Amino acid sequence: KHATQLKVLSNWAVGTDNIDCAFAKEKNIVVHHLPDIVTISTAEMTMALLLAIFKNVCPANTFVKDGKWNKWDPMFLVGQELHGKTLGIVGFGRIGLAVAKRALGFGMRVLFHKRTKMDVEHCKQVDLDTLLKSSDVVSLHMPLTKETRGMVDLDFLKKMHPEATLLNL
Repeated sequence: KHATQLKVLSNWAVGTDNIDCAFAKEKNIVVHHLPDIVTISTAEMTMALLLAIFKNVCPANTFVKDGKWNKWDPMFLVGQELHGKTLGIVGFGRIGLAVAKRALGFGMRVLFHKRTKMDVEHCKQVDLDTLLKSSDVVSLHMPLTKETRGMVDLDFLKKMHPEATLLNL
């Protein structure tokens, strides 16, 4: 009932899964999306989250804010290095590839799963089960479709090794 003269809707995102496209079509509203607009930002946020998790950024920040920092200990809250870890990327379009490039810069090994065959320097394409059992971090970057909705279920999680981290951006 609002915006009754709306003719075009442009979504600042990769896809349109958050838009009622059937309703828009019924109202003759053209729907667009901007596939490259968030590629770099999403890849950088993925790396920021990895660093925050592996380097204990949030617990360290809370510790300092709570005034608990009263002595120096070089190993306290030091976390883990990304270097040498294996990053498994599920969905290897623009964003997945951008994440891979950044992860390689941190010295990570990169595995990826994509439906179509793809050859990417310094990255290895593997089946999903191999990716899940071999990755220290599994990062999801596939579009939300009928095939991918519900993809992460108990069976998916059980295939990941127990110490693995799952990121969904």
